[in-house]
Amino acid sequence: MRNFLFPLSCLQCQRPIPSGDLPLCGPCACHIARVPQTDRDRHTTKLADINPAVSGFHAVWFFDASGPVQHLHHALKYGNLPGYGTLLGRLLGAGVPAWPIDQIIPVPLHRL
Repeated sequence: MRNFLFPLSCLQCQRPIPSGDLPLCGPCACHIARVPQTDRDRHTTKLADINPAVSGFHAVWFFDASGPVQHLHHALKYGNLPGYGTLLGRLLGAGVPAWPIDQIIPVPLHRL
């Protein structure tokens, strides 16, 4: 009934979407820019040069100021939608390799 009165819409483009966990339509979800392994390797080398204690890192996606992940972050932070934190955690967890991990430090990664 709630979806009938207040239909869900994509956070990125505002098109109607069916109910589900991801508050993005299919096309917008496909525009989440994943970080290629070559970029992760390049950044790992830079980090190791700065701090030898950093033996590796993993980034799932690039920060894009107008992209769908940014809309998810804003909905979580400013829209009082804490459930999106769980969703973002699942997306991150699905993209993290099975490494022995000592720490998780969130850092926005911009394209260089």
